[in-house]
Amino acid sequence: MEHYFIDFENLHLEAFKGIQALKNPCTIYVLGSNKTDSNCFKFSLLADNDLFNKTWKFIKAENGAQDALDIELGTLLGMTVNERKGDKFRIISADSGYDSTIKALQRSKIDIKRTHSFLDDIDPLCNDADLCTCLKDCPDIVIVQINKIVKENDSLSDIHNNIVKLYKNTNEGKVIYQKLKPYLKQIGKK
Repeated sequence: MEHYFIDFENLHLEAFKGIQALKNPCTIYVLGSNKTDSNCFKFSLLADNDLFNKTWKFIKAENGAQDALDIELGTLLGMTVNERKGDKFRIISADSGYDSTIKALQRSKIDIKRTHSFLDDIDPLCNDADLCTCLKDCPDIVIVQINKIVKENDSLSDIHNNIVKLYKNTNEGKVIYQKLKPYLKQIGKK
């Protein structure tokens, strides 16, 4: 089982990039504070039906003191590691203050690391790292859709037309296609 501890105060919505690609059951702890509007966030996130197969726990750090959220996350992490030995643990945060705790747990053979988003730790959304790299600035759902277009079409013109159609004939679809074109030629699309 996988456990993700999100420092929402630190990364905000950026922490959730790639979450749609999580395939295995997991528990996601979202830690917020007075600095985050966690209630608004909670309801908007759970409105996405694709995310209901996850166990969500929303925790608001009670004390507004500096680092209260970090200490609460570390405590929760320690309790969870103790209860769920052998599971996989990830802290999603840009805060390097967690790194000493992570190193101590790694010395005890705990599978743990800190990442900036779900994309840093999962198999690429399309099982093709090069394609995902080309599309790194795209929303996850677009990556999945473009991957499908690439798999279902052999000709460059069909791929181009379908990507442009996906973007409702805006210039953005053409820009994305141009980013992809060298990769498409590399994998034999003509």
